[in-house]
Amino acid sequence: MGTFASRGRGAGAAWLAFIVVAACVLLRATAATPLLAVEANTAGALFGCIYVPTLMTAFYNLAQRSPCPFRFQLAAQAGWRLGRVAGCLIAAAHVSLGVSLQVDILLSLAGAVAVLAMLRRYYGALAGVAAVPA
Repeated sequence: MGTFASRGRGAGAAWLAFIVVAACVLLRATAATPLLAVEANTAGALFGCIYVPTLMTAFYNLAQRSPCPFRFQLAAQAGWRLGRVAGCLIAAAHVSLGVSLQVDILLSLAGAVAVLAMLRRYYGALAGVAAVPA
């Protein structure tokens, strides 16, 4: 997928990655038995092979082009971690209020939509120009 994205077809890779992530989230949210939950999480590990290269190609290319790659990486990782902490705090609040865990799992779709929007903007700006491979 990273090579696909690097060859000017990143917008399509971003959509494919989003579809894969959305399918994984839906599988996890609808898992009604422990066996289905294990299968959904196993599928998530496999789906990462499509999602991660698409995301990381853009991430590392942006880092290379930044004035200070170290500060870029530090700020990006801090933002990533803050988003995850916020999601965990929201999930904890929901659990304390008695909201179903499936609702919390489905909340991760909001993050997937945000990542899709950012990747579409990044790859759309390239408009067929080959990116630097990650």
